[in-house]
Order: sequence, then structure tokens, then C-alpha cells
Amino acid sequence: MGGCEDFRKLSWIKWDIVCLERENGDLGVRRLKEFNLSLVGKWAWRVLEKRDNLWYKVLSAKHGEQGGRLCFGRV
Repeated sequence: MGGCEDFRKLSWIKWDIVCLERENGDLGVRRLKEFNLSLVGKWAWRVLEKRDNLWYKVLSAKHGEQGGRLCFGRV
């Protein structure tokens, strides 16, 4: 056992290429920062629009509600 054959070499690829769509034969990895931001936005929209939502009830119980709006931070 010896020599370079025992080790695999890393092939560096630009992140922009890794994130290209699968239809083009690429890996189709999502851009995590943008994907996370869109999920947080969707979650926040649901919390604000549906007051019977469990998360709205949890946040309301924890932080309080004033004038029909959730309170965050100190007022």
C-alpha cells in the first residue's frame, strides 16, 4: 500500500455550476441561503394571515398581542 493511487483527489467545481438545474445535466443543488429565506418568508406570511394557526397562538402566548398584532421586543 503506497503511492498516490490510495487517495482520491477532490474535483473543485464552481458553486454556480453545482446549483444549475438537473434538466441541464447538472447536480440541481438548491442555493440554501435563498431557499431558507423564502421558507422563512412563507412561514411569516402564514403566521400573520392565519390567526388560528398554531404558531400564531404560540407566539401570541409567549410575546403577547397588542391591538391585534403580535408584540416582539420591549414596548
